[in-house]
Amino acid sequence: MKLIREQRDTLLKKTDVYSLPDFPHVSQEMRQAW
Repeated sequence: MKLIREQRDTLLKKTDVYSLPDFPHVSQEMRQAW
């Protein structure tokens, strides 16, 4: 169970940037176009 938790945490750290509202788009218009 500890190994699974560590793998999950590693993946979350790598992918959390993608959940930020300003990534990878500079503006709302670009986000909508994407």
